[in-house]
Amino acid sequence: ILPKSITCIGECALSETQLSNMLVIPNSVKQINDYALAYMPEVNLEVVLPDSLEYIGNCAFMDSKFKCNFKMPNSVYYIGRAAFANAVNFYGSFRLSDNLREINDTFEGGEIYPLLSEEQGAFYNMGHDMVGDIVIPQSLIKIPKGLFNNIGFAKGTTLTLHDGVTAIGTWAFANLKFNTPINFPASLTVIHANAFTGCQMQGNLLLSDNITFMGDGAFGGDEEWDISDGLIGDLILPKRISVINKGVFAGQNFTSVTIPETVTTIQPYAFKGLEFLKTINIGKNVDYIGYQAFSGCPNTQ
Repeated sequence: ILPKSITCIGECALSETQLSNMLVIPNSVKQINDYALAYMPEVNLEVVLPDSLEYIGNCAFMDSKFKCNFKMPNSVYYIGRAAFANAVNFYGSFRLSDNLREINDTFEGGEIYPLLSEEQGAFYNMGHDMVGDIVIPQSLIKIPKGLFNNIGFAKGTTLTLHDGVTAIGTWAFANLKFNTPINFPASLTVIHANAFTGCQMQGNLLLSDNITFMGDGAFGGDEEWDISDGLIGDLILPKRISVINKGVFAGQNFTSVTIPETVTTIQPYAFKGLEFLKTINIGKNVDYIGYQAFSGCPNTQ
């Protein structure tokens, strides 16, 4: 048990340290800095987070193997990049703090430990048997890259985006199972590459006409894509899109696709593997269709 006089656990303070039994962080602690409890190898250690916590640094718990019944204190206002990345033995109820103001999206690592990849956001590959819903707080306008990529929700989750969200970063929600359809707000204009790659998603995909860009593989499946869990129904692309990027809807279950007249380019693999696709309506201004853009769509007319 750490003494109650501690208010901050400094950079790398306990990183790579092997402790046993239980580590209780006292309620006096408000700040856990970069790599403070990272790379701790002991799987039998249980760590208890304090209710007083306000600041969680970059990679603070990254790659640690200890157990933690995760409950984010409502006092937390800052979370660093990859703060909980690969903390695979966290469990419990997932929710974000109502007072959260910033999640770091720029820290790259590399000074002490390896550089971070695009996929590694704050909660990348965190936990097992997690339960709960992802509700984006009003303070987050742009969703950071890799933020929720591959969180260990035991039975899937739901996603609520508020009306002010303007952009979704690369790999932000990749490899998740969503139990209900996602409502994309009218404020959303950009969905970056691989934002929902490999996701199991329910129902129709309703996109606002305010969207101007969807990156490579934004809604595409990965190599292990299960076609039975794909999006269904009629896909009507936003009227401000000019380029349909590589693999953006590959592997989905749409029955019809409507491409507006604003589109001039359809990149390779854009609609590859849409096995249930029956109807394609292509706008008159398309002048380029890339390699295998519609391959693996055996039922099209």
